Amino acid sequence: MNSVHTCRTPMQVAIEEILESNNIPLELFYESAGAYLKLEMPSYSPLVIERICNSGGINEDGISVAHYSTMNGDLISDPEMTFDLKWKPTSITQHPVNVYRTIYHDESGNRYYPRVLKELIAFSVLWSKNITNQGWKNAKVRIEGIPAQTANSK
Repeated sequence: MNSVHTCRTPMQVAIEEILESNNIPLELFYESAGAYLKLEMPSYSPLVIERICNSGGINEDGISVAHYSTMNGDLISDPEMTFDLKWKPTSITQHPVNVYRTIYHDESGNRYYPRVLKELIAFSVLWSKNITNQGWKNAKVRIEGIPAQTANSK
């Protein structure tokens, strides 16, 4: 898949800058289902970027971006957003406040909630600014599922 679009979303820009700063070719990440990066910085919950299958509850490949922490001994995401491979947001999960929202009416992916999509786009724009402003592209990173000779850990 060619990830270079004439109009990239703010979240796509933020995540691709992180990938590029870790010497991960974008095409390789997009083609590596199951690959993920776990980034760590002091004072923040780890940020995980993952190439996933079945994003947003439908049968399509996508990308997950999430902050993970533990609460009462359980691993939780706050938030986790899933995106299709064109970076359209498909769902959000916020465990501490028991929120799960998806844009889809059903698993076919043919019908969706336009208002929820609008809300997810607005949230992803805000979150992408935070990811960029917090300096995640310079964070300590652990990379899984991408050939080691291609990616450099910091």
